[in-house]
Amino acid sequence: MLQELINIAGTSRFEEFGRLDLKSASWDRGDLVLEFSLAYENVGAADSVHWSITCSSVTHYTISRAVHCGLNHHKDDHPALLQYTEPFESLYFSAAARRPEELLGRLLTAHHSATDDWIDFGEYLNSSLTIADLIRSDDGLLAEAPSFLVEAYAAVLEAEGMKPRRIASEAGTYVPDAEMIHFGNSFVIASGFSAELRSK
Repeated sequence: MLQELINIAGTSRFEEFGRLDLKSASWDRGDLVLEFSLAYENVGAADSVHWSITCSSVTHYTISRAVHCGLNHHKDDHPALLQYTEPFESLYFSAAARRPEELLGRLLTAHHSATDDWIDFGEYLNSSLTIADLIRSDDGLLAEAPSFLVEAYAAVLEAEGMKPRRIASEAGTYVPDAEMIHFGNSFVIASGFSAELRSK
């Protein structure tokens, strides 16, 4: 029934008059259970309905206050999810940047383009060196990251003549069947979601 709730949240009536509010989040035998109320501003509060979403085998979550929010379900196309559904790679380089003073800006631009600000810059960069030392090195490990992010970084290194090299890595948490729901500023990544209409 998750798709039914998503369909409701995607209607023009909901977008104009509806509100979906997170009422509670709790754990039940290893599952994360989210309780929502759904109502329309042009009808009485008594007409609100309550939905429950059960998140199974949770990999990662960020829960914050969520009112007047929408609801989206992602299976393979969201940067936060790709951190878990794509294998990790190590990205090495073996030559100094032609323009080290521009490298950091180019990496930042590539990062934000790839992640849409869902992943902090520096999350997967080599933490054994400062950013300043890292971008002025002649060789070394730049990052261990999901493949989509390594690809973005590698393109920058290639343009700077740094001879990038990608190697499969065992780092990260690889959950190929993970999915994601996103509501307000909150999201949950898990192996499965089920929804139930609690009351009318």
